[in-house]
Amino acid sequence: MSQFDTLFYDENNSTFPIFLLLSKYIENFPKLINVSKLSNKKKKEILNFSPTKNFPLLNSGEIFINGTIPIVNYILNNHESVKEIFLGKNIKNFAIVESWCNFINNNVIPITIEIFNNLHGKKPFNENILETSINDLIAQLSIINENLKFKTFLSDHSIQLADFYLTFVIFDCYKDVLTKDLREKIPNVIRHFKFVSANEFVKSILGEAKECNERKKPDPYVEKKKEEKKEKNEGEKKKEKKEKKGGEENKEKQGKKEKKEKKGEGNENKEKKGKKEKKEEKKEEKKEEKKEEKKEEKKEEKKEEEKKEEK
Repeated sequence: MSQFDTLFYDENNSTFPIFLLLSKYIENFPKLINVSKLSNKKKKEILNFSPTKNFPLLNSGEIFINGTIPIVNYILNNHESVKEIFLGKNIKNFAIVESWCNFINNNVIPITIEIFNNLHGKKPFNENILETSINDLIAQLSIINENLKFKTFLSDHSIQLADFYLTFVIFDCYKDVLTKDLREKIPNVIRHFKFVSANEFVKSILGEAKECNERKKPDPYVEKKKEEKKEKNEGEKKKEKKEKKGGEENKEKQGKKEKKEKKGEGNENKEKKGKKEKKEEKKEEKKEEKKEEKKEEKKEEKKEEEKKEEK
């Protein structure tokens, strides 16, 4: 891995803190870019390089890797000293860690997504779906609860990747969904969660884990189409504004050009008029000269006649 590697992640994904955690252990960590801060156009451009067309996405040299756990494994396998902390000392421990991460990916995360789609207004609120999802979550966490009955951690005698992973995934549930009656159904999971969330690095990323006293009230639902339409309208408005500005600039340029041309024509006409007037003046002068010449000729003729009469 090099310092030029880039990791694109979405802060709306509950697993993204695992990357922030690893960055605290690994000095030469890939550059982190939060795609939720980027425009839709930019995100689409980045996704063109993604094999599965989603985030997270790691770009390392000429390769592109999708998925939280595959990316984590790739990074850790390039840093042996840190790998042992998160994945264990041997292949057996690594297999146990990965099996729990897969369980969380397949059985816990889809349910938490359904819960928060309801609570965060990403779909029309449905009480029945929410209740069913919460019951499903407790059922899956009960499996983990049973495994933690006589254990402090999921895979070994120290905190490892699977422990961090579970804590990050259920962090928002602990704050917004898991009320006292629900927490009492999974006491070992709650004990495990409290221990891991108290880790100084975890606290620096997620903050203090506060118990849920009352379930979070659902946010109002906003149709995605309306949001897209709004975004589209804003884009069109910007385009129109740009075109209008461009049109005004062209109009101004055209006006200046016409003004310049008119000025040029005016000067030209003025010059022509001046030449014409001068020409007319010369003609008048010549006429006057001819008249004077004729007068002089007549005077001479008259003098000649008078001389003849005298003789």
